[in-house]
Amino acid sequence: MKKVMAMLAMASMLMGSCCTMAAETKPAAVEAEETKEDRNYNPESGTGWLCAEINGEPVELEFKSCTKGMTGTTYSFESKEYTMAIVFNKALKVDEEMEGNAITQIEVISSVSSSAGYYFSKKTSKTDVESTVKLVQKTDEGLIQGEFTATVLTAERYVGDSKPGILPELEITAGEFCFCE
Repeated sequence: MKKVMAMLAMASMLMGSCCTMAAETKPAAVEAEETKEDRNYNPESGTGWLCAEINGEPVELEFKSCTKGMTGTTYSFESKEYTMAIVFNKALKVDEEMEGNAITQIEVISSVSSSAGYYFSKKTSKTDVESTVKLVQKTDEGLIQGEFTATVLTAERYVGDSKPGILPELEITAGEFCFCE
Protein backbone atom coordinates (compact mmCIF):
# COMPACT_ATOMS: atom_id res chain seq x y z
CA MET A 1 0.00 0.00 0.00
CA LYS A 2 2.82 2.41 0.86
CA LYS A 3 4.47 1.70 -2.50
CA VAL A 4 1.24 2.46 -4.36
CA MET A 5 0.82 5.74 -2.47
CA ALA A 6 4.43 6.71 -3.17
CA MET A 7 4.01 5.90 -6.86
CA LEU A 8 0.81 7.98 -7.03
CA ALA A 9 2.53 10.89 -5.30
CA MET A 10 5.47 10.72 -7.74
CA ALA A 11 3.09 10.52 -10.70
CA SER A 12 1.17 13.58 -9.56
CA MET A 13 4.42 15.52 -9.02
CA LEU A 14 5.59 14.51 -12.49
CA MET A 15 2.28 15.57 -14.02
CA GLY A 16 2.45 18.91 -12.19
CA SER A 17 5.97 19.64 -13.42
CA CYS A 18 5.02 18.67 -16.99
CA CYS A 19 2.05 21.02 -16.87
CA THR A 20 4.26 23.79 -15.50
CA MET A 21 6.80 23.33 -18.29
CA ALA A 22 4.05 23.33 -20.89
CA ALA A 23 2.47 26.51 -19.56
CA GLU A 24 2.71 29.42 -21.94
CA THR A 25 5.06 32.20 -20.85
CA LYS A 26 4.89 35.73 -22.17
CA PRO A 27 7.93 37.64 -23.39
CA ALA A 28 9.12 40.33 -20.95
CA ALA A 29 8.35 43.14 -23.44
CA VAL A 30 4.72 42.01 -23.77
CA GLU A 31 4.39 41.70 -19.99
CA ALA A 32 5.87 45.19 -19.47
CA GLU A 33 3.46 46.68 -22.03
CA GLU A 34 0.48 45.02 -20.32
CA THR A 35 1.68 46.35 -16.96
CA LYS A 36 1.99 49.87 -18.41
CA GLU A 37 -1.63 49.77 -19.53
CA ASP A 38 -2.67 48.76 -16.00
CA ARG A 39 -0.85 51.64 -14.27
CA ASN A 40 -2.85 54.20 -12.35
CA TYR A 41 -2.30 57.68 -13.80
CA ASN A 42 -4.68 59.24 -11.29
CA PRO A 43 -3.39 58.08 -7.89
CA GLU A 44 -4.93 59.12 -4.60
CA SER A 45 -3.05 61.44 -2.25
CA GLY A 46 -0.01 59.72 -0.76
CA THR A 47 0.12 56.98 -3.40
CA GLY A 48 1.78 56.41 -6.76
CA TRP A 49 4.58 54.57 -8.53
CA LEU A 50 7.88 54.86 -10.35
CA CYS A 51 9.09 52.40 -12.95
CA ALA A 52 12.38 52.33 -14.85
CA GLU A 53 15.04 50.10 -16.27
CA ILE A 54 18.01 49.91 -13.92
CA ASN A 55 21.01 48.56 -15.81
CA GLY A 56 18.61 47.12 -18.38
CA GLU A 57 16.31 45.34 -15.92
CA PRO A 58 12.71 46.59 -15.48
CA VAL A 59 11.89 47.70 -11.93
CA GLU A 60 8.69 49.02 -10.36
CA LEU A 61 8.74 50.96 -7.12
CA GLU A 62 5.89 52.20 -4.97
CA PHE A 63 5.66 55.82 -3.80
CA LYS A 64 6.20 55.94 -0.03
CA SER A 65 6.52 59.57 1.05
CA CYS A 66 7.67 63.09 0.36
CA THR A 67 9.66 65.33 2.67
CA LYS A 68 9.92 69.06 2.07
CA GLY A 69 13.26 70.66 2.89
CA MET A 70 15.26 73.79 2.17
CA THR A 71 16.85 72.35 -0.96
CA GLY A 72 13.63 70.87 -2.36
CA THR A 73 11.19 68.04 -1.85
CA THR A 74 12.56 64.51 -1.51
CA TYR A 75 10.30 61.84 -3.01
CA SER A 76 10.85 58.30 -1.70
CA PHE A 77 10.02 55.05 -3.53
CA GLU A 78 10.50 51.39 -2.53
CA SER A 79 10.39 47.86 -3.89
CA LYS A 80 11.83 44.59 -2.59
CA GLU A 81 15.02 45.14 -4.61
CA TYR A 82 15.54 48.91 -4.43
CA THR A 83 14.83 52.04 -2.44
CA MET A 84 15.13 55.38 -4.23
CA ALA A 85 14.95 58.99 -3.06
CA ILE A 86 14.82 61.79 -5.66
CA VAL A 87 14.92 65.58 -5.47
CA PHE A 88 13.80 67.21 -8.73
CA ASN A 89 15.11 70.57 -9.90
CA LYS A 90 12.72 73.37 -8.88
CA ALA A 91 13.04 74.90 -12.38
CA LEU A 92 11.25 71.96 -14.09
CA LYS A 93 8.31 73.01 -16.27
CA VAL A 94 5.50 70.92 -17.75
CA ASP A 95 6.11 69.73 -21.34
CA GLU A 96 9.73 70.93 -21.34
CA GLU A 97 12.54 68.40 -21.12
CA MET A 98 15.37 69.50 -18.86
CA GLU A 99 18.81 67.94 -19.25
CA GLY A 100 21.71 67.99 -16.80
CA ASN A 101 20.78 68.52 -13.17
CA ALA A 102 17.08 67.96 -13.84
CA ILE A 103 17.45 65.78 -10.77
CA THR A 104 19.48 67.65 -8.15
CA GLN A 105 19.91 64.65 -5.86
CA ILE A 106 19.25 60.92 -6.24
CA GLU A 107 19.96 58.12 -3.80
CA VAL A 108 19.52 54.43 -4.65
CA ILE A 109 20.05 51.44 -2.38
CA SER A 110 20.22 48.15 -4.28
CA SER A 111 19.79 44.73 -2.72
CA VAL A 112 20.07 42.96 -6.09
CA SER A 113 23.16 40.74 -6.01
CA SER A 114 24.52 42.09 -9.31
CA SER A 115 24.56 45.71 -8.04
CA ALA A 116 24.14 45.50 -4.26
CA GLY A 117 25.19 48.69 -2.54
CA TYR A 118 24.63 52.38 -2.02
CA TYR A 119 24.54 54.86 -4.92
CA PHE A 120 24.25 58.62 -4.58
CA SER A 121 24.61 61.66 -6.86
CA LYS A 122 24.12 65.28 -5.84
CA LYS A 123 24.46 68.60 -7.65
CA THR A 124 27.23 70.70 -6.13
CA SER A 125 29.30 73.61 -7.40
CA LYS A 126 31.86 71.09 -8.69
CA THR A 127 29.64 68.20 -9.84
CA ASP A 128 26.53 67.73 -11.95
CA VAL A 129 23.89 65.01 -11.84
CA GLU A 130 23.66 63.35 -15.23
CA SER A 131 19.89 63.29 -15.70
CA THR A 132 16.94 64.31 -17.87
CA VAL A 133 13.37 64.89 -16.75
CA LYS A 134 10.24 65.81 -18.66
CA LEU A 135 7.20 66.68 -16.57
CA VAL A 136 4.03 65.53 -18.29
CA GLN A 137 1.67 66.85 -15.64
CA LYS A 138 1.87 68.80 -12.38
CA THR A 139 -1.31 69.92 -10.65
CA ASP A 140 -2.13 72.13 -7.68
CA GLU A 141 -3.60 69.06 -5.98
CA GLY A 142 -0.11 67.50 -5.84
CA LEU A 143 -0.29 65.12 -8.82
CA ILE A 144 3.11 64.81 -10.53
CA GLN A 145 3.71 62.72 -13.64
CA GLY A 146 6.77 62.55 -15.86
CA GLU A 147 9.60 60.68 -17.51
CA PHE A 148 13.28 60.58 -16.56
CA THR A 149 16.74 59.08 -16.99
CA ALA A 150 19.71 59.29 -14.63
CA THR A 151 23.18 57.96 -14.00
CA VAL A 152 23.77 57.40 -10.30
CA LEU A 153 27.35 56.98 -9.10
CA THR A 154 28.57 54.67 -6.39
CA ALA A 155 28.91 56.36 -3.02
CA GLU A 156 31.54 55.98 -0.35
CA ARG A 157 29.10 54.49 2.14
CA TYR A 158 28.07 50.84 1.80
CA VAL A 159 25.04 48.93 2.99
CA GLY A 160 25.87 45.87 5.08
CA ASP A 161 28.39 43.59 3.41
CA SER A 162 27.23 44.61 -0.06
CA LYS A 163 30.54 46.22 -1.04
CA PRO A 164 31.71 43.34 -3.30
CA GLY A 165 28.69 43.69 -5.64
CA ILE A 166 28.76 47.45 -6.03
CA LEU A 167 29.16 48.89 -9.53
CA PRO A 168 30.79 52.20 -10.54
CA GLU A 169 27.34 53.53 -11.53
CA LEU A 170 23.71 52.60 -12.12
CA GLU A 171 22.12 53.51 -15.45
CA ILE A 172 18.46 54.36 -14.99
CA THR A 173 16.63 54.59 -18.32
CA ALA A 174 13.03 54.55 -19.56
CA GLY A 175 11.95 55.99 -16.22
CA GLU A 176 8.38 57.03 -15.63
CA PHE A 177 6.62 58.21 -12.48
CA CYS A 178 3.15 59.21 -11.37
CA PHE A 179 2.31 60.02 -7.76
CA CYS A 180 0.25 62.38 -5.67
CA GLU A 181 1.84 64.12 -2.69
